[in-house]
Amino acid sequence: MRTERRARSSIGAVWLAVALLGGCSERETGSVPIVAPAQAAQASQLRAGQAVRGASQFAAGRCAEFAQDFDELTACRRADGTLESFSDREIGWRVRYFVRYWQMPCNEAPTIEEGYVYHMVTKDLYKDPDLDDRQRMAIRTAMFDGKADCK
Repeated sequence: MRTERRARSSIGAVWLAVALLGGCSERETGSVPIVAPAQAAQASQLRAGQAVRGASQFAAGRCAEFAQDFDELTACRRADGTLESFSDREIGWRVRYFVRYWQMPCNEAPTIEEGYVYHMVTKDLYKDPDLDDRQRMAIRTAMFDGKADCK
């Protein structure tokens, strides 16, 4: 009788441990999707393909001319990403002009936010030991295309 109780309690303890370690009840086990290894590999390749397409689209923009030099391309992408932080196109254009020409368009004064982003971009470029001055200026020039329309 005692051995029968021990066996039952041991089996019960095992089932309890499995349930606790598994972290799910009977209801939850039916809702967990099971993915076959082939499906997981296919999904991973899909995500990688999307990332490559996104990177090539990004490289086709302002930073396309730097695609042959990893250091320049990376610095250009950082600068462009920082400048993209402005959702307002007018402000973004003004800061891009500031980065390229070292002054605001039409001799205006920058706002605190515009000055902050300008300094973030330029300090990042000038503290990058992998770039020389020619490369820094090329990246700054690539950040803006157009001309000031002062009235």
